[in-house]
Amino acid sequence: MRKQAECKALQATVETLNNENHSLRDELQRLSEACGKLTAKNDSMKDELTRSIGPEAVTKPDAQLESQTNEGDS
Repeated sequence: MRKQAECKALQATVETLNNENHSLRDELQRLSEACGKLTAKNDSMKDELTRSIGPEAVTKPDAQLESQTNEGDS
């Protein structure tokens, strides 16, 4: 009887974890799609800015942002 109860408890745990895994996968997919959309929007805005004010004006802030990001990693 005790082993049967343990088995049922483990089955319930497996089901709960499978449901959580499914939810996390869905959320990861949603976030990945949102990230892709933001990246596309960012690229579009950079292209528009490059056409408006020139490539050097866009490149310089990118280099500054990368430098700041690298400093934060140290």
